Amino acid sequence: MSKDQSNDFQDIKKGIDKIKEINFIPHTPAVLKQIFSQRGISPNKRFGQNFLIDQNTLLSIPDIAELKEDDVVLEIGTGTGGLTRLLAERSRHVFTVEVDRKLFEMSSDILKLYKNVILINADILKTKHELNPDIPSKILNWLREHNQTHIKVVSNLPYNISTPVII
Repeated sequence: MSKDQSNDFQDIKKGIDKIKEINFIPHTPAVLKQIFSQRGISPNKRFGQNFLIDQNTLLSIPDIAELKEDDVVLEIGTGTGGLTRLLAERSRHVFTVEVDRKLFEMSSDILKLYKNVILINADILKTKHELNPDIPSKILNWLREHNQTHIKVVSNLPYNISTPVII
């Protein structure tokens, strides 16, 4: 096989993998509703839950974040795990925090094959205006143990917590 044929084969394989990935992510409100119904999940307004299902948007986020294979990522709001999987495939490690227990269980099932993902079932906030100190300390410990010096926050951030998280 020539080098050009090998490159073509790799491109085709990547394309097929992308299609499999896209088909697994809930891509319409009806599909998302059906999955939630099967698992007894009801979106909670208190958590500001909005679920990203637009495939073009999902696929563009890792590119916009300029992820590199040695990056460590913090995602706030795991949700269905669709974005988490894309982040895990493009980075060294992903910490993802989900407050909703049922969504945490669902995303744990979906993400169990991703050995570079650590799921945390907790609220990222301690109070309305203060981060939960347990989350950063867990991540900082991991960063120290693995000689990492930075982390990128890449998230479909729940709107009701955006101010305390960003500021």
